[in-house]
Amino acid sequence: MELIVDASRNIGATPILLTQATLVSPANSEQERTFISYQYQLLTHSALLRAFDETYQIIRPVGQEKKVAFLDLAKELNGRRELFSDHVHLSTEGSEEVARRVAEFLTPYFEHPFPEGERSSWKESRTDGAQQSAVFGKPTYRLGKPD
Repeated sequence: MELIVDASRNIGATPILLTQATLVSPANSEQERTFISYQYQLLTHSALLRAFDETYQIIRPVGQEKKVAFLDLAKELNGRRELFSDHVHLSTEGSEEVARRVAEFLTPYFEHPFPEGERSSWKESRTDGAQQSAVFGKPTYRLGKPD
């Protein structure tokens, strides 16, 4: 993980780390466990929990040590049945939730300059009041540090 962060920086990219949200949680009910495909990994529930946790224990410290932007989706969303169609694949609601959280997290890192003659407009696109951007022209996006 450190190598990926260093290589990203060496080519001028800004690394951003995140953990993967999963249905797998210490609090899973027997009903929720029926959605977890243990046969693919050949692991028990506790072993699967440990495997995911060990992955998170690699990502989290690297984010801190390397001062990398870090979004802990696992901490925020793990075990929420309505967000998953199985143990790792998101449902429609889960995809929307992850997309919303990632967009909110990344927004401060982007500058949105619009060259002369190009513009952005906002329009109501959903009944829940969420906004969707409609961009006319071809904006350039530069990744920068949030204020």
